[in-house]
Amino acid sequence: PLATRIIIAPAAAAATTALEREGATRRAFSSSSFSSSAASTKSRVDALNDMFVEAREEIESAQESVGSTYFNDDYDIAKACVDDVVRAWEELLASMSDEDDKAAMRRSMGLKIEQLKGEFALLDHAHDDHD
Repeated sequence: PLATRIIIAPAAAAATTALEREGATRRAFSSSSFSSSAASTKSRVDALNDMFVEAREEIESAQESVGSTYFNDDYDIAKACVDDVVRAWEELLASMSDEDDKAAMRRSMGLKIEQLKGEFALLDHAHDDHD
């Protein structure tokens, strides 16, 4: 299916930043009955989960294209997505003032973020091998 593959320029893939995604999600929760802090955290977690899924899909796409002419573009897109996830994760943790809440967040999502970094590191080795 390489012939039917749609290529997205890395700049276009990275155009929607974590903050833009978070802002759209935060607006969706603005009329919720949650406290603004809880709603903001929930919306940020939801946005982070969406970004995580997208990044994993882009890593998988890049893994499938190793050795092809599409690999470098797929790699760049995956890297931008992973960078967005890591940045959003760090911003989420930094925004949490309660240490117990922060520790709970690390327990619930920290392993996923490390897994994503590990998956990308494997892809990074493939990139080094095919430069």
